[in-house]
Amino acid sequence: MARIDEVVDDNSNASNRSARDGSGDGPALAAFGPTVPDAEYAAAVVALARFLAADGHSLASHYARPLQDALGAQQKSRTIEALAFLSAAVIVDPAATQELLLGSSSGTTDEAEDEHSDLLARCFDTAAQSEDSYATGALFAALLSALADFPPARAQLASAAHKELQDWAAEMVEESPSRTALHAGLWLLKLALPSSSSAGPGVPDADLKQSAACKKRASELAPRLFSLAKDSTLAASSGLAAQGGSSPLDRTARAALLAAIETLAYLSILVGGLRSSTYKDKISSDPDLLAALVSLAKRAGSAASQGGSAGTGALKRPIFPSRGSEAASEQGNNASLYAFDPARLPTGSGLHNDTALQFTLASVFENVSAYPLRLSSEQRQVERLRKIAAQKQRQAERKAAGGDGASGDVREEQEEEEDPRAAMERAEACCTRLLDAGVVSGLVALSTSPAAQRSQPQQPSSPPHTPPLLTSISATLSALTMRQDQRARGRIAQEGGAKALLMLSEREIANYRAAAAQRGAPATGRAGQEAEAGGRGQEAPINTVPLQALARLCISLNPTLLFGSGSSGGGGGSGAPLAALPALCTLFLHPAAESDPLAHFEAALALTNVASVGPELAERICGFELLGPSRGGGSAEGKGQTVLDALGARIFVEDNRMVRRAYIELLCNLVQCEPAFRLWAGELEDDEPHRRRGAGNGTGGGESGGAQQRLHILAALCAPADAVPPASEEGSAGGESSLPTRLAAAGTLATLCSSPSACARVLSLSKRSLNTLARLVAPVRPRARSTPVVERFTEIHDEEDDDDDDKTAVEHEDRPPPFSSRPSEADRDWEMTDEEEVELLEAEDADLESYRPPTARQQAGTTVAASEAAKTQLAIRGVTIVHCLVQYLGWRKDSAAAGAQSGSGNGNGALLAGVKRLALALEESGVVDALQEGIVSGMAQLKLEQRAAPGAGTDPAEAERIGMSREVVRLCLESFKAWSALGLASDRQST
Repeated sequence: MARIDEVVDDNSNASNRSARDGSGDGPALAAFGPTVPDAEYAAAVVALARFLAADGHSLASHYARPLQDALGAQQKSRTIEALAFLSAAVIVDPAATQELLLGSSSGTTDEAEDEHSDLLARCFDTAAQSEDSYATGALFAALLSALADFPPARAQLASAAHKELQDWAAEMVEESPSRTALHAGLWLLKLALPSSSSAGPGVPDADLKQSAACKKRASELAPRLFSLAKDSTLAASSGLAAQGGSSPLDRTARAALLAAIETLAYLSILVGGLRSSTYKDKISSDPDLLAALVSLAKRAGSAASQGGSAGTGALKRPIFPSRGSEAASEQGNNASLYAFDPARLPTGSGLHNDTALQFTLASVFENVSAYPLRLSSEQRQVERLRKIAAQKQRQAERKAAGGDGASGDVREEQEEEEDPRAAMERAEACCTRLLDAGVVSGLVALSTSPAAQRSQPQQPSSPPHTPPLLTSISATLSALTMRQDQRARGRIAQEGGAKALLMLSEREIANYRAAAAQRGAPATGRAGQEAEAGGRGQEAPINTVPLQALARLCISLNPTLLFGSGSSGGGGGSGAPLAALPALCTLFLHPAAESDPLAHFEAALALTNVASVGPELAERICGFELLGPSRGGGSAEGKGQTVLDALGARIFVEDNRMVRRAYIELLCNLVQCEPAFRLWAGELEDDEPHRRRGAGNGTGGGESGGAQQRLHILAALCAPADAVPPASEEGSAGGESSLPTRLAAAGTLATLCSSPSACARVLSLSKRSLNTLARLVAPVRPRARSTPVVERFTEIHDEEDDDDDDKTAVEHEDRPPPFSSRPSEADRDWEMTDEEEVELLEAEDADLESYRPPTARQQAGTTVAASEAAKTQLAIRGVTIVHCLVQYLGWRKDSAAAGAQSGSGNGNGALLAGVKRLALALEESGVVDALQEGIVSGMAQLKLEQRAAPGAGTDPAEAERIGMSREVVRLCLESFKAWSALGLASDRQST
């Protein structure tokens, strides 16, 4: 089994210079030469990393003298080997390379540093004086570019002490071949990046002047660099397409391609006084360039599925070698995975293992598709202060450059104050062009590449994290889904974006749970205990970007079509959408989304859409916990807050109209499952009357009447927005209701009222709340208490013995509800004034006029009146609620009457009295009048519509509305019949 050190020794022996290098056990400089095969070069890089990681080994002590000898040698090959070695050393240990080339960043030097302080000068002299600028200039520029990736080294290189280097690089951009020009220009772009040393008060004038000069130079060279990067990218893409991906790129070609794409990435962000939107638009508006970038992304991601390149990685190998003969074990497929094989190293295996190239491509897509940040009022104030500070810094830079500091670039000032709406439109246009270029398929290919799936090494005590490549892919897909366009989101899902987001979300959730497990595990050692003390009481972080993007797709698209219609084993056909629940529920529950109301809003809308698939999914949603089992049924063990718990708590405190509407719509779909239905209908409280079911069930308080309060909220939300009294009823919703909220709240109540527990609680609400429900059917006023009512419950005996009420009720197991069914006198005396009625009617009319039915269900010339459609939808919900309440009263009356006839006790008289009080409150609220008005007006309207359109060819939406109107009339008639069967007659009944 060959070892990496042996391969490196073979390289050094082949060059016959390992002894002269004096590098001890480290790899020789010759192992990094341009003629060394890619696989052996990769082995040398690994050997160098292992050597420098060992105790007692440093880059300066082992390689300073050999590097000085190689740079001073007459042979050009040795000079090139030294530059190539330094480029590799930057990747392995950037801090040590900075110290070797630039000295200590603190400004202090010692004798050891004096011996090698002229290494950078020697490299520069070699590159500047060499006749072959292609070989030495490109390597030196690549070395500077790699060194500038290390922030301390970049700050030193950007200083005035290295102005000669900067001037040389600018000259190389204008006059050298494309590869040298790209590396030199990329280094100058990196120097123009803002650094901590050039910001803030107290910065010397010389540093400010140099910082301004770097930014100005980058702005001047940007057009030339964009042209070079574009040409190089097009050439590389065309070359790979011609080869068919059969052979990997060599080191030189890969470095040139990587420099070109990295240049595009830096140009697409802010560079000096040049706004990034300029080159973002140029990149997205160039079809050829976009096609080349997408082609490279697809090739980088799909190379793995093609079985590798040129026979590398195409065959799977056993973990252990063959037990046969030695000759058999030498065959490729019989060798062990533990045996070192240079042909299988990433450098020579194609683009699918090139993490750097893949990440750079993803960064270009991320920068081009980025939207401007949505800022809160506090964040806008901070941004305003930042702009003021930046303007003062620019003035100081101009003053240091010899100007007066007052005059500046007018274009720059105007761009700083770009209209946010224009910036949003610009970002939407860029995303649209990216979609048209097929960028989603390229991102999907990158997300499934072996380099993206490979786990990154990390410290045992550090929490798991997502690779930067996947983070960039998530950000790009999130930006593409930002626009509320169903067709665009459908294209994203069609090209595999939904599955990619699902995979990215699952990875984020797995990392979050692993980090949470680490926080919960006992710490060992002093460092672990300190880390535990610092993170105690904090929630494990999570990147919610892919989760939120997945939620947007679930909002606009059918979950069954989005994820397929697989079966979950129960015959419900909801197995495939089940895969999206962890991501959506985590987005809904995780504290990281607390500061972003849009995240909660989109999570609620997505869960509403998924819950509509069936009760199985709704039950899974209800019982999901962040770190616990998500198999439905609620949190019986009480280990964490479930979605159902959080939803109930948020409805009580949410003051945003749209977010509250999303919560109520989600609840409307969740009550189709047993856990949510029993909780909100009050059946759990009836089953356990002595347990205080407080905040753990989302009641918002610890009293046993939590279900009563929840139903009270739903009834209040059935009122129009401007008609909800802010302080007249405890727990009222305020003035945030709207027509969609009213429809969702009324639909939820209609579902819950199929339970006797919910009916009993709704009937005990105030007269104002019951009148709100009655007005869903027809705009009626509540009756005054002085209205004469006669012949009430003629079949009920007037004699009642209240002394044995509770005792008899317990004996017959007819437990009274754990709340008072007797309305307060203050509520019974409430009457609606004329001014209140006018305001209420105006609010209802405005609410109805704001309704806009789905345009897809309309046909030109035959659209249904929006207000009539909304009125019918409210009416069918309201009459369903009233029908359940009247049926409940009939059932209670019949049960009590049957007990009285059987002579089971005097307690039935108390039950009959309770039914009588509830019926009286229901009549005084105007429910009976609403039924009468619904019957009369509904039948008259249906007659008019039949006369106006007696034939066929009716608009489908209109036909649906007519059918709903007939159902409203039918339910009103049945409810009125059931009311009459109670034996309650009034002087205002005239049918």
